[in-house]
Amino acid sequence: TDPDPSTGRTRQTYVERLERLEGCFLCYTPSHTAPEVAALPSEILGTFTFGTFNALAKVTEGVVRVWCEILRRTPGSRLVIKSKPFACEDGRRRYEHLFQKHGIDAADRVDLIPLVASTEGHLAVYGHVDLALDPWPYAGTTTTCEAMYMGVPTVTLRGRCHAQNVGHTLMKAVGLDGSGKCPSENFVASSEREYADLAVQWAQESRRPELSALRASLRDRMMASPLCDARGFLRNLEGVYA
Repeated sequence: TDPDPSTGRTRQTYVERLERLEGCFLCYTPSHTAPEVAALPSEILGTFTFGTFNALAKVTEGVVRVWCEILRRTPGSRLVIKSKPFACEDGRRRYEHLFQKHGIDAADRVDLIPLVASTEGHLAVYGHVDLALDPWPYAGTTTTCEAMYMGVPTVTLRGRCHAQNVGHTLMKAVGLDGSGKCPSENFVASSEREYADLAVQWAQESRRPELSALRASLRDRMMASPLCDARGFLRNLEGVYA
């Protein structure tokens, strides 16, 4: 592990001794079939699109409530949720009802997309997403890595346990937690209010050039980061085993 996912109560509840690796505790290898990074869709279409491709079990009503707030505060924006259960009409209706309950007409503002058969096709859907939204208290892992590789940063909410802090770890590894060379490149929130504020701020038209530049550079930046440094990861791991 690394220090970030092991804060708070997590430290006391582990029976095993935690070994902390330098840098990131994850190592990601991207798909060799991934398409090229697409241009920022909002610059082409004029409509800002949020997205999440996480397992649907992570998308609780509390998460939907905050996402609805974000949509209300960004008029004209859309949300794309891609998950296998949306192939089932009952699954679609359940989430349409949740959005309606919290003031958003899903038919008008939310696209519920089922499973895409190929990895290449799945990753290509990120070409329609400006900014990804992480669920909590169980954050994305592979999904967040895939989003970054496709040029899409993820707004994430850090918390007091490992499962919630993985998003923070991934953003930090690539310098997107506000602690890097560019403090304005922050996608990590410490509260639900800050999470909504960050998403709304990044959706503003004034920040489109910054988000577009980040999108164009994020794949190379990620590949040069500790997150994709397989040799460095193995050296650190071997040092723990020694």
